Amino acid sequence: MRILITTPFFQFSGGSELETIHTANTFASLSKVEEVHVFVAGEFDLNFTKNIYIDRKIKFFTRPSFFNNIFFYKINKSIKRKLRLESLPFDFLYWRFKKLSRFDKIYIITKTSLVNDYIPLIKLYGLKKDIVIKYTTVFFNPLENNTIKYLLQIRHNIVTSQKQKDFFVKNLDLKNTIAQEILLFNESVAINKVRNQRKKGLYDFGILGRYSEEKQFEHAINLIADLRDKGFKARLIIKGGCDENYYKNLENLVKEKKLEKLITISFEEVQYDEVYNFFDLFNCFLITSKYEGGPNVALEIMAYGLPILSYDVGAMKDRLNKFPELIAINEEDLSKKAIEILNYDESLFLQKCMDIKKTYIDDFSNDKKVAFLRDFLN
Repeated sequence: MRILITTPFFQFSGGSELETIHTANTFASLSKVEEVHVFVAGEFDLNFTKNIYIDRKIKFFTRPSFFNNIFFYKINKSIKRKLRLESLPFDFLYWRFKKLSRFDKIYIITKTSLVNDYIPLIKLYGLKKDIVIKYTTVFFNPLENNTIKYLLQIRHNIVTSQKQKDFFVKNLDLKNTIAQEILLFNESVAINKVRNQRKKGLYDFGILGRYSEEKQFEHAINLIADLRDKGFKARLIIKGGCDENYYKNLENLVKEKKLEKLITISFEEVQYDEVYNFFDLFNCFLITSKYEGGPNVALEIMAYGLPILSYDVGAMKDRLNKFPELIAINEEDLSKKAIEILNYDESLFLQKCMDIKKTYIDDFSNDKKVAFLRDFLN
């Protein structure tokens, strides 16, 4: 059996990339699967996978580089518009010549903003019920009627939260939508980590993620400044890669607010096999993003067993539905709830850690996701 997985880009240890690797490895681990082919639509760089296991059955491929040329894209789009085509013509031709019939199943990983790019693939593949789409990021915007027509033909549209599923079913009329979380790498390592005390020498808050404006890390910096002004000397650590200009802006903000002694910020990727060790450095994870798919790292934190103070983004409200006190609606609320967390006594802190880990094990563990992928092949 040959599987085709598609992913929008493959260059950092971000949500789409990690979901792609874990999904491909899971398929490859099944005896009936001979090959897993991973198509990367955009930027492709394997360097970040140095310490991540990738099964030998997995093969990567991309389109010719001219597809990423802005002038070629404009021509492609212009022809589509003038001829009133359902999809970009050169994309359609590309997939026609790829002989999709050689693949037994197709698993598309994408964002709602990019799903139109896969209409040619869906249109050309004969067995629509052997296609699923997994959305790592959902933007709550309408989709074109033509796009919805094709999305209704596949087996499942998979989102990561009940809120996203409700939007797909009620607003987009995509009844073939299911909610399912992402796969975790080294899940057993996270679950075996246990906090048995609240160490005073650790950072109070931690962030691990891409430096990108939609992450709004400046809200976390503002939080530490606000807490300081209220008499709390809370400490924060931030690590990540990607947009160095945004990182420098944040670094300057830390200096402007005179928070160098309270905030450690570095432009540094944490190797994926070191992620859970990084979590050892702090007592609470912060999510200040404007929008998210999950994020993946929050599920890793839940498996590890730590409080997460988060905005209502991505799947966070559904994941933390037993812990409404950890969801903030704005910066003012973020500060209020941060103070509550800082005031936890040790017994309450350790109970939160245990309860969050138990929620992950009961509701989000890899077992159910692996079972779904196995059933998809039948």
